[in-house]
Amino acid sequence: MSGNRLSDWLEAFEGDRARERGALARLLHDQTGGSLTAAGIELTLLRMDLPAEYAERLDSLERSLDSAFEAVRAASLLASPDLTSRLSLADALSRMAEAAGRRFAGTLALSIDTEYRPDAETAQGLFRIAECLTAYLSGEAGATTVEVAMEAGPVLTIRANRGVTRAEASAALGPTLARYWAARTNLRFLFGNTGAGSTIFVISR
Repeated sequence: MSGNRLSDWLEAFEGDRARERGALARLLHDQTGGSLTAAGIELTLLRMDLPAEYAERLDSLERSLDSAFEAVRAASLLASPDLTSRLSLADALSRMAEAAGRRFAGTLALSIDTEYRPDAETAQGLFRIAECLTAYLSGEAGATTVEVAMEAGPVLTIRANRGVTRAEASAALGPTLARYWAARTNLRFLFGNTGAGSTIFVISR
């Protein structure tokens, strides 16, 4: 496939992905969030009608609803295709790590230079790559410890206690990494294994 055809394909892929994420974000926010809000209102009305002995069970139900609403709100924000245009890169990565941590049985550590504020396109590229790599390492790759570090440069380093070959990483992460591989953002994807099978991914100029 020629460079131009690959670029066009990746552009179309990212466009489709952004539209799908936008639709999911709206579904979560408008329909699921709206349903949870309505359930909360019904619970408040129910509390007014029921005897005091039901208070403890109603409190437990209210806490569950609050937890579900917060999870939907966080998922809606993460699903939005333009997360880094509404949040700083540091905040976007924090949201990503928070959501990933809820699905990950292992340890996920995050270290961010909060003063580093790249341009919008670089921020989006860094975020998407961090999101993709973190999900892959904490899921399919089977790591139990994942560390994400973001520094000015930019340098994005993701370490995991699971060795992964370049071929495995490329097969799993293909289009997302290729989209930002030295393209418009001039980002480079470096790969290596060091000590105890640790996998290191670095994005840098």
